Amino acid sequence: MISKAIQGYFKTRLISLSSELPVVMTEMTRVSFRDVGKSIEYKDPMAYEQALFLSSQRKRFDKILNETKGAERNELQKALGRLDHFSALKDFLDYCRDVHKTVYFTWAKLATDISNGKVIMSSEITDEDDIKMIAYSIKRYEDLLEKAKEYPAWREKITSETGYIINFLHSIHTNDVNLEQLLKDFNKQEFFK
Repeated sequence: MISKAIQGYFKTRLISLSSELPVVMTEMTRVSFRDVGKSIEYKDPMAYEQALFLSSQRKRFDKILNETKGAERNELQKALGRLDHFSALKDFLDYCRDVHKTVYFTWAKLATDISNGKVIMSSEITDEDDIKMIAYSIKRYEDLLEKAKEYPAWREKITSETGYIINFLHSIHTNDVNLEQLLKDFNKQEFFK
């Protein structure tokens, strides 16, 4: 049972925060996928933290909404819509960063192998684990592009920040039969616009 005071707090905080959420979400989209693990500097970090907290308490709002009437109910519904949009955006950005991290670490491992002489005088990747890791990275990248297919600006951001790593990986191993097979559907021309 949620006390009336706690319900009032949640309701007031969400309605108040609702007007700040579009600004917070705009700032979230400006952060590069490359900034994985770095703290994100927001103009108003408290608004971001409050949005995280309130989105973690989302289930409580259904009961609060049912007990709210009139114009306040309409305001709360609008605020909940924005909070849901914030949560969906955060989940999508977390997924984008996770895919970017997977692709980047695949490239970094292979680049380290080359610099350590594991792949000496050969541009062919023969290690079965490396081939699986590359296939997994490419699959995650393609899945991410599929999720963003209706949003050209997001596809462009994903391609420019994550796809270039796959393109770079391919350019290092230009004669690799295994990699050519994995990248047969990869549009290399996108990087020469």
